[in-house]
Amino acid sequence: MTVKEVVPINSRKFKVIFEENYSIPLYKTEIRRYNIEAGRELEDSDMNEIHKTLISRIKNRILYLLEDSDKSIHTIKSKMRFAGYPDDIVDEVTELFTEYGYLDDKRYARNYISSMSVYMKKSKKAIITGLYSKGISREIIDEVIEEYEFGDRELILDTLRKKGYTQESLAEIDFSVKKSLISMLLRRGFEYEEICSIFKYMS
Repeated sequence: MTVKEVVPINSRKFKVIFEENYSIPLYKTEIRRYNIEAGRELEDSDMNEIHKTLISRIKNRILYLLEDSDKSIHTIKSKMRFAGYPDDIVDEVTELFTEYGYLDDKRYARNYISSMSVYMKKSKKAIITGLYSKGISREIIDEVIEEYEFGDRELILDTLRKKGYTQESLAEIDFSVKKSLISMLLRRGFEYEEICSIFKYMS
């Protein structure tokens, strides 16, 4: 492959762009080791070595990211691509991690639902929206979401109680306060009809 351009990323790292519009991030020491410069064609043996180096680097980076918490495949791929790693190598490594169970979108979805519903008191709608934002497929969301029961009504009541409202105090609030509470509950992903039924019940 012929090098088109070598662009500094920072003082230690460079982006090597090939004529085929393929690019990889390499450190300064690697630029020197392989004598990489614009216009030079890299031997297949050098490219194979670089490929192995990048695979190892991506593996280590993913393992580091997973130490903190489980991640969706989409999140991992996005972080690797943001770091400048090419799609083909990122896909190769994430497929390997998926095969060995380090990455599992179904497991991630189940953990996310449990955490958001139990600890964060999120509504079903908010949880589904959150899963989409993490890149979880509709097929997996539809399958996993059926395993759980959501008590949005109880969550709304619990949220209002934590705000200090009782059935008596809710019956006495003015329209502006009621509107503010409804807006807050809508932002948390609760359905408008469910919210209104609660206010009707407690007024």
